[in-house]
Amino acid sequence: MQVFGTQMHIVTAVFVLLETMLLAGQTIRYLLRLEDKHRVRYSILLLLLIIYDITRGLFPDAQLSLPIRYQHMISYGAGFITASYFPFYFYKEFDLQQLKWHAKIGVPLFLLAPYFIFFVVIYAINDDFIMDVRLGIVIPFIYAVVLLWAILRAIRQHYQQHRDHHFYTEEITVYCAVFPWVAMGAFVWLQMDQVTEVLFTNLGFVIITILFFVRSARRAKAEHRRKRHNRSVIFDANCQLYKLTTREKDVARSLADGLSYKQIAEKLYLSENTVNNYIQRIYEKTGVRKRHTLINKLFEN
Repeated sequence: MQVFGTQMHIVTAVFVLLETMLLAGQTIRYLLRLEDKHRVRYSILLLLLIIYDITRGLFPDAQLSLPIRYQHMISYGAGFITASYFPFYFYKEFDLQQLKWHAKIGVPLFLLAPYFIFFVVIYAINDDFIMDVRLGIVIPFIYAVVLLWAILRAIRQHYQQHRDHHFYTEEITVYCAVFPWVAMGAFVWLQMDQVTEVLFTNLGFVIITILFFVRSARRAKAEHRRKRHNRSVIFDANCQLYKLTTREKDVARSLADGLSYKQIAEKLYLSENTVNNYIQRIYEKTGVRKRHTLINKLFEN
């Protein structure tokens, strides 16, 4: 079932729509936090996948004004570029240094170069698409097998060094998701239909997406704990700077937590008058007269 009078199947169109919405959300999140490199790498992967899905869905189509040979070049080019990005994503996101050579040299040499030579240059000369595909996919297919083994070996070595079962499970999960992309050569050789290929590749991406959000949530929790610890350290240092007693420090922390005088009295087993006296002494020592000014001063680095 095609959509909009094109070759794009409705399954492909649904994936494109969902992934475009997801990319828009990630872009907004990134603009709110420009230092998040994890989100940048994921967004690039998402953008490449959207481009791949669109070109795979639309091309080849004889009804389009663009010559068929250029449609083939663009469609397969999007697939090769997306497949080539996965090893780099794996290398950076999981810090697998063993993949550095493959990500920076091996992939351009054994995946992108054969595509350019056979799918662009030679195909432009002889216009024999089937033959050029059969010849041009040999080196990428062999290298894909080597690359899959290199990724698995890098995961094992990382696990042996760190013995992190949680991390190991994540890596193996992403490995399974990456498999169909690194093995793109088999797809090209078998000439899979659009729906099968799109389902196979996008379901792998769904796994990566779930894992990305799980890891993002874990990083956010860790950062929150770190910030709370840093605030506590700053608070303790400022209390020492202004020579607050232990009890005054407890009262000041309760004020920072937003408690009322009555709630502070109940929490610390004091009378409200005593709490008020402590707060007045804290104001005198810190040179402030209002609660929010005190809080800002005690948590100021």
